[in-house]
Amino acid sequence: MVFLKSSSKILFIFVIFHLCSLSLLSNDFEKQYDYDKDTFIFKKVEQELEEIDPIESAKKLAEEIKMKNDRLNLNPIIFIPGLGGSKIETKLDNFNTKHWFCEKNKDWFRVWLTVELYAPEVVEKSYNQKGVSVRPISGIEGVVNLDPTLFFISEVAYFSRMSKVLEDLGYQEDKNLFALPYDWRLAPNNLTDYFELLKYTVEYSYSINNGMRVNLMTHSMGCTIATYFLANQTQEWKDKYISTFIPLSPPMGGVFKGINSLVEGENFGIPIIIGSEIKDLEVSLPSIYYFLPHSPFWTQPVVKTASKDYYPTFDDYNVLFNDLGLPQYSHQLLQLTWKDSLVFNPPGVPTYLQIGSGIKTPIYFQFETDLNGKHEIIYGNGDGTCNHDVMIIPCTEWAQGQTQPVQCYIWNGAGHQDTISKDEIIEQILQIISNAN
Repeated sequence: MVFLKSSSKILFIFVIFHLCSLSLLSNDFEKQYDYDKDTFIFKKVEQELEEIDPIESAKKLAEEIKMKNDRLNLNPIIFIPGLGGSKIETKLDNFNTKHWFCEKNKDWFRVWLTVELYAPEVVEKSYNQKGVSVRPISGIEGVVNLDPTLFFISEVAYFSRMSKVLEDLGYQEDKNLFALPYDWRLAPNNLTDYFELLKYTVEYSYSINNGMRVNLMTHSMGCTIATYFLANQTQEWKDKYISTFIPLSPPMGGVFKGINSLVEGENFGIPIIIGSEIKDLEVSLPSIYYFLPHSPFWTQPVVKTASKDYYPTFDDYNVLFNDLGLPQYSHQLLQLTWKDSLVFNPPGVPTYLQIGSGIKTPIYFQFETDLNGKHEIIYGNGDGTCNHDVMIIPCTEWAQGQTQPVQCYIWNGAGHQDTISKDEIIEQILQIISNAN
């Protein structure tokens, strides 16, 4: 791409850049439910952070935490981000571009979100297009300010505030603070190399921190990635190396945005992205099928029409895909993803879930006639992304299925991203980590 120098053409450059990239890549809920008081802890968050400099804000919070905790233990932490939460970079080598203004050859550069990164007709694995190499940007840098031009959007800032607070408390990257971005296009059954890296990082952190066990801090899809990982480790290994598992906004059982990706196209909270423009990408991503609502966690239909209701089952999804006119490979992606990746085993380690609630959350589609007719989205309670009733299922199921403690913190007024940025929640997480080990 040829970058123009004129400041008046910045917006034009921004649009062109993303076109090229796309061608590559508050109710009182405690009273409403019969909760186990030993498992569930109810808290509230302030609706807005103060409008101050984010660096100074993080420093202020770190100072407040130090004042409240004379002996704060800096136990090692590993971040595992969610869907779209890892920066992605690409290298082009004689790439057959669709647009004349896009480059054919270029060394590694960040693309963040892409559309046609691999050939969807080959569904056994995800293959990048010929001439395109893709990898996540490693370390903390890979999970903060996903697009520096959009730093003011919380979904894009991502782990920025959390990591800054931890650094101000004395954490050091690659010593007792790690982040493991991954290729979020893929479902867990395609992440073998990533899980090997995760296991190595846990053991490495343990060894360089004098035998201090590791805390897995995960967000959104990262929670299910970690659950899959832990299910494939021995109890002896988990007892030795893992201190706590802290799922933030866990999408256990799937989310409506998964089905919306296939019906309309989903922008996952990034306002400059138009969902319909990236639908082709989403239809080809194994991670989207992994994210679909699924039974037995979801018991109601995900799409309702005048003549048929589509339930979140394997058979109904196959019918829905046909009725939507989705490509044939969508059926194969569903089968491969659901066969190998849907794991809900108790993690077998002390687990402290942080769940947002009291936010308007999409639950299902209601069509007036058929799938081509007018429709609306029906909403319920949750964190804006995850359904409340589905998110809390692990709290009870895991508590009954393992001897290690399981506690579920319900944060009324907290959205999906707030669990990694709100002061009250960060303080609570650090208190849990400091008291562990």
